[in-house]
Amino acid sequence: MHEEKILPVEEMIAYDEFTGRVEILRELDTWVKNIQRMAAPSTAIISPRRLGKTVLLDRLVNTVFFKHEYQVAPFYFRMKREDTTLNNFLLEYATTFF
Repeated sequence: MHEEKILPVEEMIAYDEFTGRVEILRELDTWVKNIQRMAAPSTAIISPRRLGKTVLLDRLVNTVFFKHEYQVAPFYFRMKREDTTLNNFLLEYATTFF
């Protein structure tokens, strides 16, 4: 049974409905773990729309957040689907995290 905790990112699907992406999540978890040793090259998640990339990232941030031994500080910045300028993006980013 999944222990109830307050998660940093609200997930769009229930914990037990997250299926079919466990192996990808495990690989990303290993990738994050290797960041502290500087052994994790950049990575990208590429797939067509509506195939669960956002849900996967939500779960990754929530999982890594509670693994203090990884010595990373996961953060999540969700962008709106709208045109913006560089200045507006930087202002929104800065006021979100600083």
